[in-house]
Amino acid sequence: MMKKKCLLLLLFFVASMIGLTSQIHKKNDALKRKNETILILKDKAGNRIINIEDYSKISSYVINLINDNYLHIKKVLLGMDYKEVGVDELCNKNGESINIFIDNNLIKLVYVYPSSFCRE
Repeated sequence: MMKKKCLLLLLFFVASMIGLTSQIHKKNDALKRKNETILILKDKAGNRIINIEDYSKISSYVINLINDNYLHIKKVLLGMDYKEVGVDELCNKNGESINIFIDNNLIKLVYVYPSSFCRE
């Protein structure tokens, strides 16, 4: 009986370690994707970026850009392997989504990863 309890506890411990490792890996992956996306946007549209607002520090944020050339921004995003799935809604094969909102003098890019709308 004691042996079964020890084995069961060991099994729970191993399962929780696997789950924790998986969560850490997903967090690191999301942070890496966020940084890659921001670097590409800074390279292609750098002088248009006003600021970046973090909502979850990792998987969702808003990039505020000067609204001087909407079509250029959309072209940059499409060049980053994003595909249009709706009006001003873009997704890529990695499950990342960017929604584009136009607000007076700003273009707001709302980035979410992982996005449930972008699963293939």
